[in-house]
Amino acid sequence: MADHWLSPLLVPGFLVGDVSASAGDADPSYCDDVSLEGLQEELEECKDDEEVANILSKGTKLREHTKGVENNVRQVELDSIQDYIKESDNLVLLHDQIRDCDSILSQMETLLSGFQAEIGSISSEIKSLQEKSMDMGLKLKNRKAAESKLSKFVEDIIVPPRMVDIIVDGEVNDEFLRTLETLSKKLKFVEEDTMIKASKALKDVQPELERLRQKAVSKVFEFMVQKLYALRKPKTNIQILQQNVLLKYKYLIVFLKEHGKDIYMEVRAAYIDHDEQGESCSLPSRHFFFFVVP
Repeated sequence: MADHWLSPLLVPGFLVGDVSASAGDADPSYCDDVSLEGLQEELEECKDDEEVANILSKGTKLREHTKGVENNVRQVELDSIQDYIKESDNLVLLHDQIRDCDSILSQMETLLSGFQAEIGSISSEIKSLQEKSMDMGLKLKNRKAAESKLSKFVEDIIVPPRMVDIIVDGEVNDEFLRTLETLSKKLKFVEEDTMIKASKALKDVQPELERLRQKAVSKVFEFMVQKLYALRKPKTNIQILQQNVLLKYKYLIVFLKEHGKDIYMEVRAAYIDHDEQGESCSLPSRHFFFFVVP
């Protein structure tokens, strides 16, 4: 710091401790080039500087001081070199570690780039799966709706083996009546719906339904004829027979009217004929058949 502001004045051959003496011994030509104007003010300003004060107090020549500084700097440089040589192995190791870290970081960068690409691919796949899921959900909803309608169609059109056994071989009882009602629903189902008539399934089921209808009509006809014959027997309580038998099985007459019109007319005519010929028939019995089937 002191060398910087004294550089115009402190030159070889001058003693900084005695400025006036040094200036008198100097070369006149040199003194002509160097101006000492303001020197005293500058010295006053820097008198508090420790280094400058030390130089001025000892009267050290600038050249020697500079040389000493250079020697100190050189020694520090040599010491630094020695320290560097001593730590060279560690520095080489540090360099290798830094290079290894760079390599690892480069691999991690490549790996993360691959992950980023895979994540982008997975995101596209997830979006595609979401679209497929929505499409499958819609298809499933449609299939469930179709399955429900198809299940109802199959239930309405199919002829269970138990139904065949009851109508063909079963007795006329409560179970027969329930089975007859189910058969009636199936016959109406295939007759009323035009779309059902055009279905291939009906072609397989319709012959069986028709055979069951004919068998049911025949069986009902035989049953009603037997009951009408019972009305002709002497001392028969007609009202009890009508209430306990004919009224109980009134659905048989309804089935005949809906699915066996000709047989229904025959049974109706036979009942009316018997009613007109029976001397013991009361007025309610004459209209019983019309009461059962309006």
